[in-house]
Amino acid sequence: MDRSEEDMKFVGFFGIFKQSFKTIFSSNKIFAQITLTLILPLTIVFLAHMEISRHLFWKIESNSLVSESDSYYRARATAADWLYYWLFKVAYITLFAVFSLLSTAAVVFTIASIYTDREVVFRKVMTVVPKVWKRLFVTFVFIYIAFFIYNVIGGVVLVIIRSIFGYSGIGIILWFIIVILYIIGFLYLSVVWQLASVVTVLENTYGFKAMRKGKDLAYGKKKVGMGIAFVLYAFLLGLLIVYELFVEYGGEIFDLAMIWRVMIGILCGVLILKLFLLFFVTQTMLYLVCKSHHREVIDKLSLSTFLGAYMGETVVYPAAGEEIQLGRPQSQSQQGDLLLPFLFIVAIEGLSATMKAACEIGVFQGLALPNGAPTISHLLYADDTLFVSEWSKRNIKNLAKVIHCFYASSGLKVNFDKFKVFSIHADMQEVSRWTTTPSCKLSSLPFTYLGVPVLANMNLTKNWKPVIERFHKKLSIWKSKTLSFGGRLTLVQSVLGYLPTYYLSIFVALEGIIETLERIRMKFLWGGTVGKRTIHWVSWDKVIASKDVGRLSVGTIKSLNSSLIMKWWWRLPSESISLWAKAI
Repeated sequence: MDRSEEDMKFVGFFGIFKQSFKTIFSSNKIFAQITLTLILPLTIVFLAHMEISRHLFWKIESNSLVSESDSYYRARATAADWLYYWLFKVAYITLFAVFSLLSTAAVVFTIASIYTDREVVFRKVMTVVPKVWKRLFVTFVFIYIAFFIYNVIGGVVLVIIRSIFGYSGIGIILWFIIVILYIIGFLYLSVVWQLASVVTVLENTYGFKAMRKGKDLAYGKKKVGMGIAFVLYAFLLGLLIVYELFVEYGGEIFDLAMIWRVMIGILCGVLILKLFLLFFVTQTMLYLVCKSHHREVIDKLSLSTFLGAYMGETVVYPAAGEEIQLGRPQSQSQQGDLLLPFLFIVAIEGLSATMKAACEIGVFQGLALPNGAPTISHLLYADDTLFVSEWSKRNIKNLAKVIHCFYASSGLKVNFDKFKVFSIHADMQEVSRWTTTPSCKLSSLPFTYLGVPVLANMNLTKNWKPVIERFHKKLSIWKSKTLSFGGRLTLVQSVLGYLPTYYLSIFVALEGIIETLERIRMKFLWGGTVGKRTIHWVSWDKVIASKDVGRLSVGTIKSLNSSLIMKWWWRLPSESISLWAKAI
């Protein structure tokens, strides 16, 4: 699946089919195993039902095609025939439901694992399928009841129209309209059924609640879902017509040889097999699109943990009725609440304590610095968090579990749009494959943390561009013509002089950068604008000189840079117990 979570809501009819085919082809091995194990028996049961009904129960099946007035052509079916017929139907529905539900569970779990970048193998899939089958069966019973009631109501309406209007013109028109409405309703129920089935597997709800959830998800994407259902049913109907004409009645109608009938039958069976697989895949894709359409964020980390609960891989389980991978955590505090900063600090302290405990018991390994320096596992500042560790698959998995435990206990959810992974001297392909497990994004160096470039070569002019752009941004707001000389002088001293303080306190600025910044300040002081030069009445050396010698005491950026850098030499011995001092 090459679509981001945000882009999924824009996927339409053709996009769902495109994503479905891509998913099948990209994981063809696991889907081939599911097809041969579960969907193939489903197809055999489906086709065997047609053949057995035609050969063993032809009396009853043929009577359904003959009107009651043509009693001469109706076959005589005994009570025993009817008994065997209904027993056969019950057995068929049972087997079809069993393999259909097992296939649904297997395909949905597989696609969800692919979506969360979990390692998925056929053995794991077959271990999960029995655990979710009972929930799916309850949902299937409710859906079956809904279809039964719907069909009864539709049949009663058609009988009433026929009894009132008969075969008159208006009766045929009404009958045609009712049939169209019936098909639309049938397709809508099919969409609800598909979504409810996926909800049953991926969320902590089933039965009638899953149906209601499926109905809510279908809102806004009904046309897309019904269009997909219509196309799939139309293809299935077309294959069944071809199978019946050329296989069942091929010898009677077209005088086909047995070998041709067998080959056409095998071809139809294979196509029906593929169609069933596509049906199960598209229903899961439709679910993902509907979730994104309703802005119900599918947290890949929480969904991965939820899937891991099937495998017994985690001790974090959802509370009753909670959809752990969906929506946003509920909080009683509102934005602007004075307690929020304090509560946030308390929660972050909990995260820090959890990470320290994880390092102490060996669950997570931080980065061990040389020469007796401390091991660093995480850095926290406000709502920015930086995790540091040696690269290993185990660290990635355990970090994902720690983050999820923090979310489950505090309600503070990780913003995965800003969650990025940076690697140094590691196999990029391996990092890319494993960092997607907790929904991370692999980024390249250097990166910006707390407004400062990390691991950037500050001897390059391009890395100082943010400072220069910040100067120009401020100047674009101010109008030098509307300010007096005193006003411009104040701004040059108080604002332009201290804009780059953050950078200058960490990096030694290049001579060219200092000259550029000084030129910008000089131009603004004398009222210059872009493309226009003004007269500089006093040299810049006199402007920056101290008031003690009768000058303006603007100060130089170079002296500010030197002072800020030298301050670290003073802080190092006085703050020797701090983390940064120990690290150095």
